[in-house]
Amino acid sequence: MAKQRGRKSKESLESSAKCDYNDIFQPIDVTYHIKDNVIEARFDRHSHNTRFTLAKREEGIIRKFPVIFRGDGTPWDLGNLYLIHKFSEAAKQFDMPPIETIQSAANHLTAYLRWIEHSQKKNSNTRIDIFHLPKDQFDRVTYRYKRYLLKAIKNRTISPSTASVRVSAVVAFYRALLENPELISSNGIQELDNEPFQKRLVKIGYKNAEGLEKLKTVATTDLTIKVPKRDHLDAIVDGGRNLHPLSKDEQKAVSHALYRMDSRIFQLMCWVALFTGARMQTVCTLRVKHIVQLMESEPVNGYVYLFVGQGTDVDVKYQDHKNKRYKVQFPYWLILLLFDYSLSEEASSRRGKSFYGNGPDGDNYLFLNKDGGTYYTSKRELNDRQSVKYSQRIHGRNRVDFPITKGQAVRNFVTKLKENIRAYEPDLNLQEFSFHDFRATFGINYVNCELSNGVKPDIIVEHLKTLMGHMSVETTYRYLNYLNNNIKVRRISEAVASNLREMFSQEDQEIARMKRDSKDDSENSESLLRNR
Repeated sequence: MAKQRGRKSKESLESSAKCDYNDIFQPIDVTYHIKDNVIEARFDRHSHNTRFTLAKREEGIIRKFPVIFRGDGTPWDLGNLYLIHKFSEAAKQFDMPPIETIQSAANHLTAYLRWIEHSQKKNSNTRIDIFHLPKDQFDRVTYRYKRYLLKAIKNRTISPSTASVRVSAVVAFYRALLENPELISSNGIQELDNEPFQKRLVKIGYKNAEGLEKLKTVATTDLTIKVPKRDHLDAIVDGGRNLHPLSKDEQKAVSHALYRMDSRIFQLMCWVALFTGARMQTVCTLRVKHIVQLMESEPVNGYVYLFVGQGTDVDVKYQDHKNKRYKVQFPYWLILLLFDYSLSEEASSRRGKSFYGNGPDGDNYLFLNKDGGTYYTSKRELNDRQSVKYSQRIHGRNRVDFPITKGQAVRNFVTKLKENIRAYEPDLNLQEFSFHDFRATFGINYVNCELSNGVKPDIIVEHLKTLMGHMSVETTYRYLNYLNNNIKVRRISEAVASNLREMFSQEDQEIARMKRDSKDDSENSESLLRNR
């Protein structure tokens, strides 16, 4: 069972409720068994008998499954039962549901529980608990929580976006209770006294694939907290993050710092992000076989394309939620450099220390740390660790007890990169620069390049949406809006691909030139296999 070492909230609430994670959690085949209005179930040897359960499933081991603890140190049965129910429902759509979604729900429900426990201490004469839903709507626990969140926004204790997500998690929790009475029967309750919220339909504006303004009707509730839209003149909102495109001078400063720091692997990772617009998890989960595949492809106008996301071994954001899959555009000269690195002794040595090893199939990651560990553990590896194909050659404990990485080493490197830039070019302010800003820089460079070639804005947006894998065209239009609104960015118009090539050292240019001139697809592929 998970130890209680979760992070405490910064809010001033008198509650020790917290969320923590099971290092090893193994669902088993169970059925609901109600005894004295309590749902009982048996967990595996890593846990203990408790009063929450998993719907019938046969699954592998799950890492970092969340558990919510009350302030008195006991597990919150109903909250944990809901999390397992949520996971089970997701498992009907995905082989391995995204655990991050469950963790997020757990964190927001923990915040709700903390507020309830705090309110119980502060208002001992007034009843308040999860099921406090009296006839007077104003007094219901859910509406009181919304008022607390609105006050917290006003006092700047939490941001509007955080409050909005929290209340949405609470709505999802109660919606599950309404739709699945068996969830609340464990508390001796057959049904909720009154509705925790009122449903309503609203019309919202959006842009369709052609960029035309449209209206659509969506279901919402009267608990919804609206997040004010703001124009980010110095940033582009993409994937929920504020991204800051780099000017040409800033891009050159980054390039020079990368050469000074003499880390070939991070240098190449940064180039992939800058010249393809790929997110960190996509860059870090590229595999050797993908580079071989692209080497054997015929470039079109100097570019080759790789499918990433659902159905591939390369991770992208939202792939589990929406079966996301799209093509990433690679400059062919960059593939030549990546292929050269894959053949290097350094890369071979790192693969030899890793989980996948140095096999001839090229299944291993292209980028690994010096100990053979990942920079961003792929979804495929989480499954492969439990596969018969691999379990026969690795120790049983290593199937489940291994580090899951989420790019922290990359972020640490970017911090050192910024320090190096400040030391050599103190006039540049890159304090907010992050790895994800390479993505925004790619988008702005692409837009400027196409505009300079006379391409119409609507066509640019259509192409950029495809290249960056945006779910909504509205996100892509932010790149045009940013360009129009930010005077500073107009200087980036010079930073088209041809000028960016000036950043590279003569050595890199020579490597790419020699490999391009002497390219022999079959020979290169055989050479790669021999070196493994």
